[in-house]
Amino acid sequence: MESLHFSRRRLLSSVGFAATGGILAGGAAAGAQDQPSASPAALNVRNFGAAGNGTKDDTAAFVAAMKEAADTGNFVVFVPRGRYLIGSRLDVPSNVRLEGVYRGPAARTHEAGSVLLAVDGAGNADGEPFILLHTSSALRGLTIFHPEQKMKNPPVAYPWTIRGAGDNICLENILLVNPYQGVDFGTLPAGRHSINGLYGQPLYRGLFIDQCFDVGRVQNVHFWSFWGGWNEAIYEYMRTEGVRDVAFL
Repeated sequence: MESLHFSRRRLLSSVGFAATGGILAGGAAAGAQDQPSASPAALNVRNFGAAGNGTKDDTAAFVAAMKEAADTGNFVVFVPRGRYLIGSRLDVPSNVRLEGVYRGPAARTHEAGSVLLAVDGAGNADGEPFILLHTSSALRGLTIFHPEQKMKNPPVAYPWTIRGAGDNICLENILLVNPYQGVDFGTLPAGRHSINGLYGQPLYRGLFIDQCFDVGRVQNVHFWSFWGGWNEAIYEYMRTEGVRDVAFL
């Protein structure tokens, strides 16, 4: 079946959520609650050597924690408050949930909460995603920020921030502060996905959904100026180059 392409106006009138598929504006920023992990069995990334100080590369600690979560069946990896520099990429195993402190939608929180700092892949829009999610894996209560991104026209191109590779993947209360490309649930099959509470200011493309061969669920998507720059050069790039359509297979 051929893909169907909808304009922004038609999409919003027919689907009715705040924003999807690209650089769409919404209303006022939402609030958030900052609470500790509710899962007593969760593995804490700090216990695997993560510093959360914004300068030490914490990639190895996250990889080790997620591997143990998958191997032992604990499945939840808790990310306490902090700014965690991830120098490369994260591959979340099947059934593992990477969980931060937020239980409600975050707004303008790249200085607080559970923040992952994405720095890899600058200048390569077609590179590997910052986070790859596998079957039944999940992200919850996290903020992802590109600290080396610039408010300029054009901005620095980065690969997709999050990509799905399997069914039953879940995103809940995720803030993508300034991604060049946000969430990719279309390059690879990702059926029965669930997105509830996706916030951010995508600079080029926000949400791509395709190859969903079973019912996906998308609600509470809000793309707005959570980073800023509406009066700067980057806004002209977003306005003229940002992708505003969504394709359904």
